[in-house]
Amino acid sequence: MCQFIESIKLKDAIVYHLEWHQKRVNESFKTFFPNSPILILDDLIQNIPTEGFYKIRIVYNDQQHTVEFQKYSPKEIQSFELIEVDFDYNFKFENRQKINQLKEKSTADEVIFTKNNNILDSSYSNLAFYDGKYWFTPTSYLLNGTTRQRLIAENELIETTITKNDLNKYEKVSFINALNDLNENCLEL
Repeated sequence: MCQFIESIKLKDAIVYHLEWHQKRVNESFKTFFPNSPILILDDLIQNIPTEGFYKIRIVYNDQQHTVEFQKYSPKEIQSFELIEVDFDYNFKFENRQKINQLKEKSTADEVIFTKNNNILDSSYSNLAFYDGKYWFTPTSYLLNGTTRQRLIAENELIETTITKNDLNKYEKVSFINALNDLNENCLEL
């Protein structure tokens, strides 16, 4: 049975951007469990820690769910490797075996996936590239993450095609996900 995962930022008793995570859960239910009642995240997140930085990790399907609070600190990234992929990851499945296997083969701190010469995502985040004036995100991706969607909606990110050959146009890359917002976890290019 398919299981899905949501990773949600919790910092000093504030749950961040829950509406974007709920939207993704709604899409997962609509696609995979159309006859089941949708899981309401706000109802699940109870007894939260009041201090510190946590990842709320929710694993779910239409029959069951688990909620964990895991202490969080951002990854330090000083190097990356480009890796070509031939698979899709359109929903946030708990099973990330293909992604993890490719990541484990690399000696770099992080991997950036490509497909048909186009930049996609890293092993754990979407990507944003800074050209000295604006932030851009690839139109191609493995997963259309909640932070990516939100930053586009807020006009903080501009979607554009970014190929491997375009990387020299940018000063830095930001690894964005629910726990790392724009310009929080960056690497100079």
